[in-house]
Amino acid sequence: MLRAEIIDGDRPRISIKYVNDLDREVVLPNPAPFEILSIDGKVLYSPVSAQVIKTVAPGDMLVWEVDLADLEDMEANVLVVRFKLLEPRDTIIYIIRRG
Repeated sequence: MLRAEIIDGDRPRISIKYVNDLDREVVLPNPAPFEILSIDGKVLYSPVSAQVIKTVAPGDMLVWEVDLADLEDMEANVLVVRFKLLEPRDTIIYIIRRG
């Protein structure tokens, strides 16, 4: 299960949470397997991470936070989080709307 939200405040940011809700391990292609895109597909943020496979046990949760200031287009009203799994091979799309 993937969830993402914009958190306002002193340091506006996007919080991305992934919970392995399957009854088996999930394999990620790296420790930060996501990108943030505009609605038209332009990559606004792509984290730099070690290229090592990461496993997530059933029930485990991973959390990432991205400062909105790090996005190439901080004014975009609709943001798309693209999250990639290696096993099972899948891509999860999550849409965030501002306001």
